[in-house]
Amino acid sequence: QRRVHGGSRTHLQIMTSSPVNEIEMFDMSGSSFAPVSRCTVGECTPEALAAAGKSLLAHVSNDADRKMRQSYRLEVFFDGKSWVVQVRFDILVYFQLIPHERQTAQFHEDLRNYIQNALQPTPDLPTDPTPRMEHQSQKVCSFGDDNCQFHKTTKGCKDLHPPRCGIPQDRGDTRTKICGFYFDTPLILEDFPLTNGKFLIMMRKEGTRDILVQPDLSKRDLHNNSQLAESPLFWAQMLKVRDHIKEMLRTEADPVESFHLNFGRWETAASRDPGALYCHGHGHVIVSRDAALHWNHCFPDHKFAGCVRTPQDDGHRADCQQLLLHTNLKMISDLSQDLMSLKRTVTTKLDAVTTWQIDVTTKLDDVLKALKKSKNKKKKKKPNQATKNC
Repeated sequence: QRRVHGGSRTHLQIMTSSPVNEIEMFDMSGSSFAPVSRCTVGECTPEALAAAGKSLLAHVSNDADRKMRQSYRLEVFFDGKSWVVQVRFDILVYFQLIPHERQTAQFHEDLRNYIQNALQPTPDLPTDPTPRMEHQSQKVCSFGDDNCQFHKTTKGCKDLHPPRCGIPQDRGDTRTKICGFYFDTPLILEDFPLTNGKFLIMMRKEGTRDILVQPDLSKRDLHNNSQLAESPLFWAQMLKVRDHIKEMLRTEADPVESFHLNFGRWETAASRDPGALYCHGHGHVIVSRDAALHWNHCFPDHKFAGCVRTPQDDGHRADCQQLLLHTNLKMISDLSQDLMSLKRTVTTKLDAVTTWQIDVTTKLDDVLKALKKSKNKKKKKKPNQATKNC
């Protein structure tokens, strides 16, 4: 790799023969708000996506601040011209890392536009179909929860519980804790084809148009997201899901908005351990709203029917809301300080005007006294008329 500086952005050129184009790095100059690093791939193939994922994760490890590595996402989407693979960082951390004095007017304008786009209301409508299957996931008993359905059987949880993820959760320190995640069998989309027997295709219990692709824990095939992002087999399975939906709907339009993998705090948002930095690996296939509605129309009895709700990007949206609150409070604070400063300035000016008015009044009094005194002197010097006649 070789660094190339161009304007306020820095590029990493991939010098080896690779399907990955140069990486456009996040901007820390403060001239614009750009909390992403991105590259394009010539073709959307498993090998190209795995190479791009490997390059971007290496860039995150080598170039990003330690705080920026606590929450980020690897995203893949088509921008109308080419396939883009990008890392989206936690905007709250990114904002805090850039000193206030370096944040230009363009930076704050980009920030407002970014937050506005991220917090746009979802296109969900009251007339949308309801999910055919609202499955209530059981609580994960490996964290000491006694409400697990398998605890109540005669054989007990140990014999009947679905396979758990045995990956130690990295907490960023010497402490580790087994992830303990397990999938709910009713959520598995059995009719979705697999590229190999190592993955499971699942729907979300919330009824959103988000399909999960994760290693089959029953095969003891444990991977975290970093390993999946660099695996051509994983990306082949993600693309297989997209191709299957496209084939079933018999449409030329792309039925998928994006693929993504979460890392750090965003990945472990549902974890019982708030200190975990990664746990069981899984990717997200975000089906487009039109494709989800079409699927509901064509296959009303399918498990995935009615799953048209927009996935709530809880981690990213929460950070945007927090940053919006922070910037609004800061704006109010700055405005308050400006008003106080203006008040002090006006008070100073008024004091100066009052002083000037007193000074002018005093001088006018002195002038009037002098005129009066001069007039009295003239009266005294004027001869008396009776004396003059004598």
